[in-house]
Amino acid sequence: MGNGVAVSVIHRKRESDESAMSRRRFGAVAAAAATMSMLPACLGARDSLIEKGEPVDTGRRRFDAYFEEVAKLRDEVEELDSDLFPLRQPLVEELSLDVDVALGDLLDATKKRVGVVKDFGLTMTLRLRPTPTVIDERGELEADDKQETLIKAIEESANRAMQSFDQYSELLDKASELQKRRGDLAERIEKLPPDVDKSLVEREIVGAGVVLRKAEQKLLRDTRTISHFLIGLVQSVDTGATEAHAAKCAEAIAFKEENKKKKPKPRPRWRPRGGPRPRPRPKPAGGGDFEM
Repeated sequence: MGNGVAVSVIHRKRESDESAMSRRRFGAVAAAAATMSMLPACLGARDSLIEKGEPVDTGRRRFDAYFEEVAKLRDEVEELDSDLFPLRQPLVEELSLDVDVALGDLLDATKKRVGVVKDFGLTMTLRLRPTPTVIDERGELEADDKQETLIKAIEESANRAMQSFDQYSELLDKASELQKRRGDLAERIEKLPPDVDKSLVEREIVGAGVVLRKAEQKLLRDTRTISHFLIGLVQSVDTGATEAHAAKCAEAIAFKEENKKKKPKPRPRWRPRGGPRPRPRPKPAGGGDFEM
């Protein structure tokens, strides 16, 4: 997979993920819109327990289990490092850059270093799927240790970025699914028995929506950053190794096909003219002359 294909893969994945999530979120919001609009407007003025990070106990297992799932997702998202330094760390250390280097400056430094490596006869291309791997084509000069460590740093950063991208995408899917369930639960509030504090349930349902929207905003922002990093890294690393490798393969295939044409055809078995030779008549039993 070359530069163009690798970039299109991450573009398509990001666009398909965001498109699917947008459709799911729209469906969830549309399903809950009528019910949620009936909730008292004053509820928004008070922070819910789930917004404050406190446990919710409504006395109804279906609702409490849902609030626990929302709280778990909230905590997972809050623990994510929005700085995304672990993704950049291998390259930052390899290139001896400041830990707070901007993403654009990091990619520029990577491109310059890859350009120096190319001058020594080593071209590269970063393939993202199925696993981020640097495809390299070696020239006459052997790669030294610095070139090898650069390749490892690129692969490690790309691997970490792809793992994070997949993790964030899964969390976004989970948030979308929780949004849909929130609408379903909101429709059940009026059917709760009289001994249940409906105002508490309503407030927490609204609060869950606030928590989920914040989580989705953070996840979308970070996945975009990861996507830009991966696309920029592919473009910075690409120095034509895939094209060179493909050219060698095409040359090898052409050589093989040419040899097949030159290979002499096997000579057919000799057969006498006029068809197959008749079999000899069998000798009479006992051998010798015929008896009269």
